[in-house]
Amino acid sequence: MAHSNQVANEHYRMKTLENAVTTANLLAAIGGDSSPDEEPARKKRRGESSSTSTSSSSKEQRSFSEFLEEFPLSLNGQPPTKGQRIKAGFPEDRTFYDKWRAAQFGMRESHLLSQCYRRQPTLTKVARMIEMEGWTANHPLPQQILEKWQPPKKTDMETDTDLMQRIERQKWSGVAIRYFDDKQGDGVVATKSFSKGSIICDYHGELISGSLAHLMKPESSWHWTRRQHGLPTDLLSKMF
Repeated sequence: MAHSNQVANEHYRMKTLENAVTTANLLAAIGGDSSPDEEPARKKRRGESSSTSTSSSSKEQRSFSEFLEEFPLSLNGQPPTKGQRIKAGFPEDRTFYDKWRAAQFGMRESHLLSQCYRRQPTLTKVARMIEMEGWTANHPLPQQILEKWQPPKKTDMETDTDLMQRIERQKWSGVAIRYFDDKQGDGVVATKSFSKGSIICDYHGELISGSLAHLMKPESSWHWTRRQHGLPTDLLSKMF
């Protein structure tokens, strides 16, 4: 969790700096048509304006960095009030206040996604997570979390300690072993619906192709199992 918070914090700090630099560059590039006599003076004014804008932008960057040091970001912290900002020597406007809240919003979004990244959560589950955190404002809506959810990458799965423990224990929610008959033997069945890309279970045996599985299992038995469960041939070949 601490890692997720740190990543989100650094991400939004860099985003803020990039936005400030982009704004400074746009201000420096602003200019209209001018006559030849006015061009040298105009170029000088542009240079002065660019230097002033860049200096102002750099000052804003340093100030917001100091703002974060004075008012650290956290999942459950409250943004500083106007009185607190002024007392600490920062501008009266809401610029830094809004940036602070935007960074916290992103931090909370990352936190929620990290809690349910193996399987796509339901609206009810996300709403319950938000309620348990005690957040009443400045947080993503459950629908936004569902829209941003993505299946985990292979590298993420390999470094997931909880996932590795589940593999060792072989206790998986929504998956069970079922005995079909003397001819079929045991098989893996799902006891609930899964979203595309969700991690269902892990396989420890030898990986074989569907064509090899056909040679290992009677064709009539194979197709009966496939029709019953609607699973692809290669997946079934891993199960038996």
